[in-house]
Amino acid sequence: MKIKKTLVLALLAGFVASIVAISAEAAVQKKKRKKVSVEDRFKRLDKDKNGFVSKEEFLGAAKGKRKERAERQWERMAKFAKKDKEKGLNLEEFKAASVRKRKKKKD
Repeated sequence: MKIKKTLVLALLAGFVASIVAISAEAAVQKKKRKKVSVEDRFKRLDKDKNGFVSKEEFLGAAKGKRKERAERQWERMAKFAKKDKEKGLNLEEFKAASVRKRKKKKD
């Protein structure tokens, strides 16, 4: 009977230890994720380096359901295009659209 209890306790201890290890790893991964500045995101999206992020550049990496979401997001952000709507958003407009989006999320 003692052997069974000892075995069960050992199994439970191993199980708890593995859960703790997984939780710790998840916390480390979360810390490693970097917050990307608006400027860095703009630079990454502006593939042709013309100073504007076009709709094609913005939607370039999105696929599947993410593409639909990105298209809706672009339509909201495109309202900030003032200087050259054909080219897309410049950095100033991109920042304004991004800040507005963040404020909406907080409300």
